[in-house]
Amino acid sequence: MIWSLVKNRQGGHELKDGVHADAVWIDINDPTPEDRAAVETALGIALPSHVRMRAIEPSSRLVVEQQYVEMTYSGASRCEDGSNAPVTCILSRDCLITLRTAEDEAIEVVRAFAERTPDAGPHDLFIILVDATVEFLGDHLGTLGAEIDGISGTVFHPDPKIRRSRREVQTVMHTLGRIGTEIMRLQDALTSVKRLVLFMQQHRHLIAPHLDDRNAIAILGSDIDAITNLANALDGKVDFLLNALLGVITLDQNQIMMVLSLIAAMFLPATLISSIFGMNFVDMPGLSWHHGFILCVATMAMAAVTVWIIFHWRRWM
Repeated sequence: MIWSLVKNRQGGHELKDGVHADAVWIDINDPTPEDRAAVETALGIALPSHVRMRAIEPSSRLVVEQQYVEMTYSGASRCEDGSNAPVTCILSRDCLITLRTAEDEAIEVVRAFAERTPDAGPHDLFIILVDATVEFLGDHLGTLGAEIDGISGTVFHPDPKIRRSRREVQTVMHTLGRIGTEIMRLQDALTSVKRLVLFMQQHRHLIAPHLDDRNAIAILGSDIDAITNLANALDGKVDFLLNALLGVITLDQNQIMMVLSLIAAMFLPATLISSIFGMNFVDMPGLSWHHGFILCVATMAMAAVTVWIIFHWRRWM
């Protein structure tokens, strides 16, 4: 899908389908080979391939040409496989071209800004796009942080007597795994955007010709550093909660094993007595005793009670 943002006769902006040479902004979403050929023919530029958009090397993602600057970064949206969706921005003096492979909420923010700001140029739209991407990354991290706080209340329940079922523990562990994976994805996106902002600062004479835009780039750098610190803190919280949950599970298992061991120890003397008098020998003293059974049962009960008293006195139970 391709649409262009062009200026109308009233001095504002309006959206039109297809490629327009006089457009201030051209957005290309998941283009077909035919769409790529049409754009390259109309604008006289070569769009980067999908493989090049996913390249890791800065020399492939951040390129300065004679008439435009090509910048690729990982956006706030994701592809169908769960990875970060790359966004390529080709910025020239008169036009901004965005090439993406998935829906991006930041694009909608920039489009709304362009429709209500008639004098917005391509450089302004690009900086707003990067700012909106950083804002969405921060909002997503904030949502994950609130979810982590809720899980913390579940792991460290105020009532230690309440036992967690196996299904609840599995659900919490799966949730922590999902949150940890999402935080790693956002950290990768933040690293990509931070590298983009550093590139913007180095080439601010091409990307931000106005002083206000240069100040906005400096603010973007500070925001990214703060959000990166938040992502690192949340990553540490996830690791802490996961280790704490595993520790709680181990404590519960040890408690169960201790109870079983104490019960077995309580009845160990009784087992010994019953084993002695349960032997099948012909000549055994006391087998014909009239009160032997009652005395034997009483001895086993007294032995179990004695062991229980000793355990209770040592605070093992």
